[in-house]
Amino acid sequence: MGVIQAIISFYNVDNDEINCINTSTHKIVFLLKNPLYLVCVSQTNETEEQLKIQLLYLYNQVLFSLTSVQLTKIFHDRVNFDLRNLLVGTEIYMDELSRKFGVDASYLLKSIRCLRIKNDLRNKIGEILNNNHPKNILYGILTYNDKLINIVRSKKHSVHPLDMHLIINMITSSSFRSVESWSPICLPKYNSRGFLYAYVSYLNSVEPSNSENSPESPMFPTSPTSPSLSKITKTDICLTLLSPNKDAFFELSNCKKKIEKIFNESGIFNKVLSSTNKVELDISDIGIPHLRHVIYKSTKYLQFVETKRLPPYDNHACYKRLLRSYKYLESKIHGYQKDLKFSYMLDKNELTLLWIRDDFELYASFSPFISKTIAYNDLLLIEKWFKKQDNLFITTTQIF
Repeated sequence: MGVIQAIISFYNVDNDEINCINTSTHKIVFLLKNPLYLVCVSQTNETEEQLKIQLLYLYNQVLFSLTSVQLTKIFHDRVNFDLRNLLVGTEIYMDELSRKFGVDASYLLKSIRCLRIKNDLRNKIGEILNNNHPKNILYGILTYNDKLINIVRSKKHSVHPLDMHLIINMITSSSFRSVESWSPICLPKYNSRGFLYAYVSYLNSVEPSNSENSPESPMFPTSPTSPSLSKITKTDICLTLLSPNKDAFFELSNCKKKIEKIFNESGIFNKVLSSTNKVELDISDIGIPHLRHVIYKSTKYLQFVETKRLPPYDNHACYKRLLRSYKYLESKIHGYQKDLKFSYMLDKNELTLLWIRDDFELYASFSPFISKTIAYNDLLLIEKWFKKQDNLFITTTQIF
């Protein structure tokens, strides 16, 4: 730490700021966010900008737990304060976020991963959330694992992808399945100076029991939500409600129960969970020979979908290698001085391509044994296929 401080101070003397040190084997990237200094040492082919974005996420993860006001005050009062004392219990968020940088395309694309369901079902879910939300919430978010199903929000406040990534990281990193959680959180892109309060709960699917011994009598309830005659299953669908009111827990808990009941009565759970068998795009759906993997991002909605990770990318190391190839292509396009729209890379493992237009970004991996020309023509067919789909993204915003 002393060496890092000395290097930073050396540049500060001349009112300069250090950004990166390149050696023959390592890249050392600095992000200076007073009062914190974040440093990354990397041996990957990621660029300075890509590594700096990762450091920025980690910095915002700290704000997610503390707010910028608290952080500044702490170090103003005690310059040598050990910040780990205040971050006890949140290490899991930092660790999981660091792990995801190498295995989740969300951070490369700066976009939100969406659940693939039919638009009419997605809109119906949004209407239920919108019609039953409490008065004092800013956002209502419904997710399936790490994928967004729908979101309702106040008219004045949209959700930045960075804030959404931090929320989803919190949900997927913690054990919320068996409890209702109530936590103060800071959304840095919404307001880095203050807290919101997050109600998080996984929803229960209630199915009538098929037991032949169930008595048929007015003395026994026959409602599909009756606990005595029903099978209750904890789903992978999670409801998150964000409120500025720290005393709103019970109101939001009642709201969750109401939404859960409507979902059960209208069959929403069965429809969504039956859709999850096809939630991930399959290469065979697109019908392009030699195609191995595709990521399609809508730049209009800042959302993306990804094909299922089939061999060889079902292997963790192979998928990390693929993402690094995509990062390399992205750096070539955005680092080029001219208006470059297409980039490719061929190695012994695969042929990877990136095609960027005003309304989309298309990443694809092919067998290394086909030509660049064939792969480019296939990209045109893939783009046409995605344009025909109406179940990929949240296109109708539910606003209250």
